[in-house]
Amino acid sequence: MQEQQATVKQPDALSWQFILLAILIALLIPLSVAAPTNLERAARPTEPVPEIPFAELQLTERYDDAGGISLSYPPTWYISAPSPGTVLLTNFPTDTETLPETPAVMRLQVGTLDMLANAAGEVPAAGTPPRDLLQAILDDSQITDVTIEDGTIGGHPAASVHVTLPNQGRELDFAVVTPNENAVVLIQAETDPAAWAEVGEFFGRVLETVSLNIPAS
Repeated sequence: MQEQQATVKQPDALSWQFILLAILIALLIPLSVAAPTNLERAARPTEPVPEIPFAELQLTERYDDAGGISLSYPPTWYISAPSPGTVLLTNFPTDTETLPETPAVMRLQVGTLDMLANAAGEVPAAGTPPRDLLQAILDDSQITDVTIEDGTIGGHPAASVHVTLPNQGRELDFAVVTPNENAVVLIQAETDPAAWAEVGEFFGRVLETVSLNIPAS
């Protein structure tokens, strides 16, 4: 995923695709929303864990989700499956009253192409490339001035954008992966813009460990 910054034109009306792109901001304000449940940590300490610089975090734990997502993560981070097909990785628990100095969240969501139906209810054709799927999301959400980058995630075709939302104080990577012709994986990694240079590199290391074993049907 790229670290190239871009300014986003805010849409006049929020479509569901833009809401999808913005959903994780709620997780950075846990006092105002219901946070996901069932967060786990491989070795939960009894005392507060000192914050470790992102560059020094070791990806020593492995998470395997029943939906086919697998990735490595630091033992001091929290990982959950808040809903079927969704994996959430973050550096703060749901019951915290004080966020870490640099809150960071990564979300991976598995679904079918039906999940990307446009406002008219039209579903992308089977085998649509991830670049075209991502471009449709951006177009329908009136998001402009971003550059789509092609690549692979977990050995599968992927397309990603780097987005800066200056009015919201957010910076994120958003990617669409097609593990097979009928399935799609959406990945979003987000933090504060002032910390992106450091946190974005960490998110990139996590993505390099991702494997996707998504059933074809």
